[in-house]
Amino acid sequence: MKAELVRLDWDAHFECDLPSGVDTFLRAGQRLIDQVGNDYPDFIESDYVQVYQLLRGLQLPARTRFVEWGSGFGVVTGLAALLGWEATGIEVDPEMATYARDLLQEYDVPAHIVCDDVYTSPSNADADLIFSYPWPNLVEPTKEYFRLHAGANARLFLYEGPEDLSLWGFQ
Repeated sequence: MKAELVRLDWDAHFECDLPSGVDTFLRAGQRLIDQVGNDYPDFIESDYVQVYQLLRGLQLPARTRFVEWGSGFGVVTGLAALLGWEATGIEVDPEMATYARDLLQEYDVPAHIVCDDVYTSPSNADADLIFSYPWPNLVEPTKEYFRLHAGANARLFLYEGPEDLSLWGFQ
């Protein structure tokens, strides 16, 4: 039986300057979203500066295995790769996955985008940190899927908007 999933204590207010490569990548991602984001009414972007700062604030080692569930245009996945992590984004929409791959390739960001269903993708195996920005009605199913399938030392970073961030793990 799996251990209990618990909300972890953490400083959700870490701030840092953006390295120039990160700033350049974020600007490119924002331009892409401004150009085509309206074609995807179900897409809601994160506050990418905030996400980068919080990911960096976790102070995880290089080679951390990062997976983003529902990677959209690949911006958060790219940020994880820019932190030196092994980053994979899982996106079910083939066109969005293509946009994400193109963005990452154009800026030489060493991340991977897999076009697959989050709940069946083998890319989830052995993830150290999973990032998800679920729809409100999918928060509990996301946590339950994580509880059932994540490794014992994995963490789930839930972004439910700029004022509602949480980090989950096992006790």
